[in-house]
Amino acid sequence: MTNQLLTQEDALSIFYNLKGREYVGSKFSKSPRPERHKNFEGPYTRLKTSVFNKTNEEMLPKTGLSILEQVLLSSFSVTSVKFYGYQSEMLWSFPSAGGCYPVDVYVIVRSLDGVEPGIYYYSPLNTSLHKIACADSLFLLDEAILPQDQDADYYIMVSAVPWRSCWKYSHRGYRFSFIDAGHVLANFQTIFHSLGVNFTTYTACKDQHIKTLLHLDSHEEPVGIIAVKQHETKPRAVQQAYRGNYQSRCITTFDSGLSAFDWEPIRLYQEKVRQSLQHQQPSEDWTVRHHIPAEWNDYNEMLRLIIERRSSSSYLPVEIPRHDFIRLLEFVNSLGMPIRIFCVVHAVEGMIPGTYEFNGSELKMIKAGDFRARSTQLCFDQEFVHDSSVLFFFGIDKSQVNDKNFYTYQQRLVDMGILAQMIYLKSGELKLGYSAIGGYYDEEAKELFNLGENMDLLYSGTLGKDDVNSAFKVKMDRYYLNKPKDSEEVKGDSPAQNGRIIDKLYESVLKYGPKEAIRYADESYTYHQFWNQVEKTGAWIKQQIPKQYPVGISMKNCPNYLFAYYGLLLEGYIPMLIDHTFTQDEVDNLCSYYNIGSLLTLDGEGRIQVQLRDENFDSFDEDEFANVATCRFSSGTTGRPKCLMFTHDAVINAGVNWAKASGITSADNVQVTALFHNGLAFNTSLLAVFVSGACLFIAKQITPKSIWETVMKENISILVAFPVVYDLLNNSKYCKPGHNLRLCLSSAAPLHYAVKQSFLDKTGMEICDYYGIVEAGPCTFNNGSKEASLGTPVPGVDIRIVNEEGFAVADGESGIIQVRSSSMAKGYYKASFPFVISPDGYYQTTDRGFIESNHLHINGRSSDMINVAGKKMDPLEVENVLLKLSGVQDVAVVGVMNERKTTEYPVAFVVLDPGVTIDDLIAHCQQYLAPFKLPQKFVTVDSIPRSGVGKIKRKELADSLS
Repeated sequence: MTNQLLTQEDALSIFYNLKGREYVGSKFSKSPRPERHKNFEGPYTRLKTSVFNKTNEEMLPKTGLSILEQVLLSSFSVTSVKFYGYQSEMLWSFPSAGGCYPVDVYVIVRSLDGVEPGIYYYSPLNTSLHKIACADSLFLLDEAILPQDQDADYYIMVSAVPWRSCWKYSHRGYRFSFIDAGHVLANFQTIFHSLGVNFTTYTACKDQHIKTLLHLDSHEEPVGIIAVKQHETKPRAVQQAYRGNYQSRCITTFDSGLSAFDWEPIRLYQEKVRQSLQHQQPSEDWTVRHHIPAEWNDYNEMLRLIIERRSSSSYLPVEIPRHDFIRLLEFVNSLGMPIRIFCVVHAVEGMIPGTYEFNGSELKMIKAGDFRARSTQLCFDQEFVHDSSVLFFFGIDKSQVNDKNFYTYQQRLVDMGILAQMIYLKSGELKLGYSAIGGYYDEEAKELFNLGENMDLLYSGTLGKDDVNSAFKVKMDRYYLNKPKDSEEVKGDSPAQNGRIIDKLYESVLKYGPKEAIRYADESYTYHQFWNQVEKTGAWIKQQIPKQYPVGISMKNCPNYLFAYYGLLLEGYIPMLIDHTFTQDEVDNLCSYYNIGSLLTLDGEGRIQVQLRDENFDSFDEDEFANVATCRFSSGTTGRPKCLMFTHDAVINAGVNWAKASGITSADNVQVTALFHNGLAFNTSLLAVFVSGACLFIAKQITPKSIWETVMKENISILVAFPVVYDLLNNSKYCKPGHNLRLCLSSAAPLHYAVKQSFLDKTGMEICDYYGIVEAGPCTFNNGSKEASLGTPVPGVDIRIVNEEGFAVADGESGIIQVRSSSMAKGYYKASFPFVISPDGYYQTTDRGFIESNHLHINGRSSDMINVAGKKMDPLEVENVLLKLSGVQDVAVVGVMNERKTTEYPVAFVVLDPGVTIDDLIAHCQQYLAPFKLPQKFVTVDSIPRSGVGKIKRKELADSLS
């Protein structure tokens, strides 16, 4: 194909997404990620690292180096850092497709107090100016700007480095690089405007002149120029940043991926742009002529909007106010850009869902209908699109672009970036969430709006109400959604939408109606009777409690607990499951903090009673629970219990996947001794039993005698209990063979080897200690086939082990456990700390372990690790060694800081049989442990303090030594 034969459609076709060919040519998985920023060596000027934020407008800098510092740091900087366990992600003042950030910024100085004339590269990470050339070549600017701007004081130059995007998104990445440059230009424009500085922005130029001026290589493109004129009443003394002609030198590294990439289609497109500019002189057509809102004249407010800007990753499935939607449309129209605006309305107050076009004065419907599913499919099945209130598409008429003005197409790409950043800032003003989208199927999107071949949709975006409690979610990267799957890549099941929890229960009622569902001492309920009680209890609750705030359940295990829980779900309340052993003060604090308006408890006769709390929660937002089914609390061993919000899908997936993994059938009798609010019972018994048609036996008394009598008398096949219960059974005379148990489950706290071995000796049954965490639900199922393991991942769960840098480790190597689960909580409610997952969906636990032959092994908790002179040791390892010594009943190891506060040392608290001495303990540890792991002190105690689920209260033990 030659330049002469290259048609406009040929040149633009490389930017389109076609199904099955989304990223053909991408080097994402074949070469290292390109460096995001250039590195220079040589002299530089270090600028301020914090913005000037004063309420007194007279104190704001207006000229010289001070204002340049303000503009650069406000417009092109890192605003925050987001951590995913040991990994981190820099959050910038502008969005970028796939986090590639293919943009660089230069400053050309003619006359600026504090900076010697010359050409500078701005390093945003170091907030530094690197001088790369002197001022003697500034005449090259004359070919790029109008005469009135040739005497500007300085210029901001924005360039695109397409390889940073093309590496991931192939040729479409070239389009993204120009849009991203537009995001940055928008920031500079709004900041200059808010400071009252005169400027002109150019988005077309003869690039060869600018390339020569900036010393750009063949793979970097100048995109925008902002000419800035400052007004000074009198000259000021200049403090030169440099003396002489010393310059910085760019340090480049060889990138094999860049040289192997197919640049030919992009080169032909670039040549077509150059040809359209070849015989032209700078004109007003080269400048940006849109309007910046006059009211955006408050620097502090614009700074806040830029710093707080985030791409929404999760929306609440609620309607947004119509007047806010219309205000945003009118705002976009007021900018005066040569674009057309299309949108898919999913949920706007008072509007019929459907497709629309906004023509500047009227929002005209194209077609009515629910297009959520189609919108999601168009945007590569990104979940947040489905829950958004509006999906926008912004287009241009290609018939206005010809060979003579072909460069205007590139200008429109930059305009789209400017527009998107403006919408981000305006959405922030309206307290709505926005997320720009560059990945969608072009032709299918045009078909949605019945558009002809001359219309190109250049950019898209979603609008809605941010789900602040799902802030841990990340937009699923377009590349990951479309790349071919590696045969060795492990992926969890992707379950379909399940509907409501109560509907899942009702399916079982219809299927197993006359079969026994619940047994509690002398009480028995069939599935039909169970449902009748749920309906009856739900109707009674509806009469007693206004549907305004979440409802707490604080009860011991009994049938009424189940009737109340499912009754609340049936009537549309949000149940919050509270540990009934909490003190009244603890319950009051939970209710006040988490906006719990009423409490369901039991009276002395075991009947449900309602406690209405006389509190009004002004901060309560009902919309935050729009997609929440129920809430559970963490154990609270580190302060106030965390409140975790679970969707219907998450709860159903936990129950269904556990039932599938453990093989529960309608023939099973399941005895649960764990409390319903705890994950051990909630995930294995509260729903899993009923979706399988099994019978749930609720233990009325937690004593060895009553538990084992039920096992023997009722033909129990599955026993669900904490480690402490198995320890009680071991130490009783009741636990013996002759039972019909096929599965004994344990979790929530470490199951010590001695407990497990003793139960095996007494009953012939292996305790299956599975792995689960409150944030992600049940993660593994252990059938006892591999000694000392916690089993293999259940359906819908992926587990990986990473090192402290966040990289996956080899099979058998120890590290931090990360979990990706279809039963993951959607987030914390009212938390002062983030619930974060990695960009590919993994939650980082505080547990350490390794995987061997797909079996998970735990060998400690990172939060409990003891730092002995720089060496990390795990207290669980020492505890397991000590428990193997005959005569050691129980043990807990904690780290204690030495007097000089230079290092920790391990201290072992032990419960011993008579006759066992400290010398015995020391000799035993020396035989099995490295010297730095040896306890430096042994403390004999009557018992080890534990939480209600058997977790060691290490802080309490450590505090007892002070």
